[in-house]
Amino acid sequence: MGVRFICDGCDGMIPDGVEPVEVGTVLRRQYCEKCGEAALAYTKEVNEAHTRIAQLWENEISWLRRTYTGPDATPPLKLLPDA
Repeated sequence: MGVRFICDGCDGMIPDGVEPVEVGTVLRRQYCEKCGEAALAYTKEVNEAHTRIAQLWENEISWLRRTYTGPDATPPLKLLPDA
């Protein structure tokens, strides 16, 4: 008797001999091929959003450092506190 999987996307049964598509970092979900493609696309978009947000964060922090340590700062700080 084979092992059968239930798709975490559509609750459909994944037939014997067909490997489920596993997606997720911490919680690994098992999807049928159709749902697996959608789950992979979702994961890709989330990763791209994280990258965009991280770049915005890095740019903002860099600007703040220049603002408080630069020659135009009043008073210019030599060392910044942990924040």
